[in-house]
Amino acid sequence: MDAVYFEIDLKIKGGQRQKDKQLSKGYVTLDGIPLRLEDKMVVERDSLDTKLSKVVVTYAVVKHAVEATFAIEVLRGRFYGEITACTTSIRKSIVLHDSRVAGPPMAGNGEGVIQLLRNVVAVCLKEKLIVAIAARTGDGKTKSITIRFTPGVNGGYEKEMTSGSVKKRVKVTWSIISREYLYC
Repeated sequence: MDAVYFEIDLKIKGGQRQKDKQLSKGYVTLDGIPLRLEDKMVVERDSLDTKLSKVVVTYAVVKHAVEATFAIEVLRGRFYGEITACTTSIRKSIVLHDSRVAGPPMAGNGEGVIQLLRNVVAVCLKEKLIVAIAARTGDGKTKSITIRFTPGVNGGYEKEMTSGSVKKRVKVTWSIISREYLYC
């Protein structure tokens, strides 16, 4: 596997008449050859240090990977909470949605697709994809649901679920990233 470059161009958004302020600019290099030889998938970190900031890039090299693309829709009620994903071997969760960042609760009108921070993750074919949805209820409590998906090389899966007064539809679509590394 060739080296992978993570380009970073982090800016602070300026006001109406102000320019954006450059905070970090540069790249982090991931040397792919040594990581392909490891048997175990591990989460690693690298950082870009500049005068004004430090950006930490967290990543894992996923062998025999397929791509999972998410769409989560509110069918009834108002969703306010957090949605995360991980796999059976990489338990460090990736935040897909956090209402504290995204804004007001998502209303369910049959067209209420939840805006995700990211809607694609890589999953090893030999693993399970775990999606956790923690919804806050009107009385301040949290109701959690966990769904396990079995990866495939194509096709998808759709599941409707209700937690409290909120009904959601979760869709996952699978696609091959690279046939070359699929069954090494």
